[in-house]
Amino acid sequence: MHKWITIPLVLTLSTLLFVRSPPRIDSRIFYQIWESGHFILFAGLSFSLFQWIKLYSFPIRLNIIYLLIISLVLAVSTEFIQLNIGRSFQMSDIYKDMLGAATGILIACTITDSSCVISIKIKFISAFSALALTFLGLQPLLKTTIEEWLIIRSIPMLSDAESHREVPRWQHRMASVSRSIEYVKEGRHAFKVNGSPDQYPVFRLNYLAFDLPEYNQLNFSVFNAQGSSIKLPYKIYDKTHEKNGLGDSDRFDKNILPAPGWTEVKQSLVKVEN
Repeated sequence: MHKWITIPLVLTLSTLLFVRSPPRIDSRIFYQIWESGHFILFAGLSFSLFQWIKLYSFPIRLNIIYLLIISLVLAVSTEFIQLNIGRSFQMSDIYKDMLGAATGILIACTITDSSCVISIKIKFISAFSALALTFLGLQPLLKTTIEEWLIIRSIPMLSDAESHREVPRWQHRMASVSRSIEYVKEGRHAFKVNGSPDQYPVFRLNYLAFDLPEYNQLNFSVFNAQGSSIKLPYKIYDKTHEKNGLGDSDRFDKNILPAPGWTEVKQSLVKVEN
């Protein structure tokens, strides 16, 4: 029965792999599910193809070699075809495809009849290997899910420097963002940003897991370690702004002038759309 799954999988593979990825702004978890499609589809494809190949009574090792070759040809062909439809050739996608193919083969060897494996010991090894490869293939999705859960737990805190996992959420250009214990308002850590005003440094918090309109005010503290005031623009991008191409005229944009020492910023969110 499993072999009949091959046809819809091939059709799905031939369509979804050529569709552009959704923007990350919509949902990080959905984005990672989409990115895991290479692994999932090739795992299902190799599992289904195994049901067909084993009908020809080839030695099991030869079946596995045939499946890996077929999977590699499909993976490389897919990337070359994408070059002709405005997408790029990515070795990382081929890696995901082959990882999924190996996982599907191991699952097939584990759950099909005893002619597939030599002994119970090898069946156990196949099952353990399939589980390990599944974890490896879905690791970005699992990591993102945990991060999103931690972000939701921290509500209404947007970003807490107490966790090292928060640093990657801060995208930066011409600047560096790190955790520091030097100047701390609350807790034990604060985010430290280094950059030269002449180079227009940018640091940006990504991946909010809740809607700002549920709250009336945004509060944050800034410590200026210099001996004079500095000009610090801050902007709030909503989803509409992202989808409209980040135009300068379509964003929430204000400046603050932190004096030396601590400055408390309280921004009303009434005019900020999500």
